[in-house]
Amino acid sequence: GDYKVLVVHGHTFCVYRGVERLKQYALQNHIDIVMFGHTHKPYIEIDEDVTVLNPGSVSYPRQSDHMPTFLIMEIDDEGEAHYGHGYYKSKFSELKI
Repeated sequence: GDYKVLVVHGHTFCVYRGVERLKQYALQNHIDIVMFGHTHKPYIEIDEDVTVLNPGSVSYPRQSDHMPTFLIMEIDDEGEAHYGHGYYKSKFSELKI
């Protein structure tokens, strides 16, 4: 599509301290969407200039509820991106989106 996307682990941008360094890098390099990991915590921030996403973790979630998460990104027929987290209640239960 029309998006420039960066996928990084996140540790080199010190994402445990926040996503500001990652956002600045994206803005300086004209990147529209940044996907990162490392924290194992689900995160979505959609700004006018850059979108920052973290799927969280299916196997080792670290947010307070410890619910396994993943990220779904879709591009619709008009070329617009949409994002959402999917959750597992447990590794043996049904998928919840």
